[in-house]
Amino acid sequence: MNSRPRMILLHGAAVAANGGAWLFMAPSETGKSTLSRRLSPYAQILVDDRAAILPGEGEWLVASADGHNFIDPLPEDALSGGLPLRAVFRLYRSRRPRLEALSALQTCCYLTEAFFEFYWQKGHPTEEKRGVFAELAAMARAIPGYRLYFNRSPKTIDLLVSIIDTSAPVR
Repeated sequence: MNSRPRMILLHGAAVAANGGAWLFMAPSETGKSTLSRRLSPYAQILVDDRAAILPGEGEWLVASADGHNFIDPLPEDALSGGLPLRAVFRLYRSRRPRLEALSALQTCCYLTEAFFEFYWQKGHPTEEKRGVFAELAAMARAIPGYRLYFNRSPKTIDLLVSIIDTSAPVR
């Protein structure tokens, strides 16, 4: 029997808007933080590099784990103030901004990739990893995923704002 993880650490940035969190995943130096800052007129930066995903009943909360070393256990209040995850985006730089919906399988693959970007997690016991993978699969089935091809043009921000403004809360 797989136990539910208390927290899943993903490499990503997130913004807070309309009562929810919008997670951006990509390798280092791709532009996650830059994109988050460019959204500042419409959203508040929630996470800059280390997103803590807190499994709940029927939803997943996103909180910042920035600044934690993960050598010592996290204090109980370290991840307070999490917001419900509304959507995940896998970022790619491109000359022409566009947004593509992802299947649950593709979304799960990108979430798993973001989990393994913290190399030390590869050494977790198998049972813990099974619980994490089950949680990531459930998340991918419930949360919309997108592939975002972006650049510094205003069209990139327009694409994101249209999703953030029109998405309904995940229940």
